Amino acid sequence: KIPTPESWSETFENKPVPQKQFMTDDQGAYIEDKSDDFWKKYRVVYRDKCRLVDAEVGRVMETVRRLGLDDSTVIVFTSDHGDMDTHNRLVFKGPFMYDHLLRVPMIVRMPGGTPVSSRDAFVGLSDIVPTLCEAAGVPGNTPDGDSFWPYLTGQGTAPEREYMVGQYYNKQRWVNPIRTIRTKEFKYNRYIHHGEELYDLQRDPDELVNLSGNPEYAMIKAELAENLARWMEQHEDADFYSQKSTDLQGNPLH
Repeated sequence: KIPTPESWSETFENKPVPQKQFMTDDQGAYIEDKSDDFWKKYRVVYRDKCRLVDAEVGRVMETVRRLGLDDSTVIVFTSDHGDMDTHNRLVFKGPFMYDHLLRVPMIVRMPGGTPVSSRDAFVGLSDIVPTLCEAAGVPGNTPDGDSFWPYLTGQGTAPEREYMVGQYYNKQRWVNPIRTIRTKEFKYNRYIHHGEELYDLQRDPDELVNLSGNPEYAMIKAELAENLARWMEQHEDADFYSQKSTDLQGNPLH
C-alpha cells in the first residue's frame, strides 16, 4: 500500500488558473474525474516505472564494470524534470512549479566507488558541464553553472548559493511563461498572465497555501522578486516580461 500525499486534498483555491485547467482541459483530463482508486493506481504505475529505470541504470553500471572502466569513470544520475505523482492533485508535468517537478536527482558515483557524503546544497543541471569538464581536465566555464568537482574530490566545497531559479515557457502550443526563485525557506513563482505564488516551505512543505496576497509576507515577496529580477537581468532573461500567454490552442491571451 502506498500512502497518499498530504496534498491529496488540493482544491486549487487561490492558485494560478493553468493548474486546474491542465487537469480539466489538457493531459490531466483522463484522470481528473476518476475515482480515488484510479488515482492510487497512477501512483503504483509510477513506482513501477521508477523500478524499470533503476533496473536499466543497473545494466549500464554492470557493463561499465564488465568493460573494466569502473576505476576511471564518473557516473552522474539526474533528470530534466520530475513528475507530480498526484501531489497537489496533479499528474505528469505542466504549467506549475512545485518541488516535485523542480527537485531532481543529482547522484554522482566517483571512479572506484570512492565514498562521497550527501550534501544539502543548491546544485543545478547547469553545473554538470563545468563539473565534468574539470574532471576531464578541459576548459568548461559557463555563465550559468559552477563546478562542484572540488567537493566530490574532497578538495573544496560545493557552490554556495542562497537560491535557485527555475524557468518554464510552454507545453506544446499552450504558452504560460513562469519564473521561480526558491530559497530553503520560501518559493516565489511569477506567471506572465496568471498572477503569483508564494509558499512558506518550512510551514507548508506541500505548497498548499498561496501567500502571495498575504500582507504579512509582503516584504519577503518583495525581496524574492527583487532577487529574481536581478538574476534575470544578469542572465539576459529580461525578454520574459515581453512574452505572451496563450490558450491551449496557441491563441494569445489579452
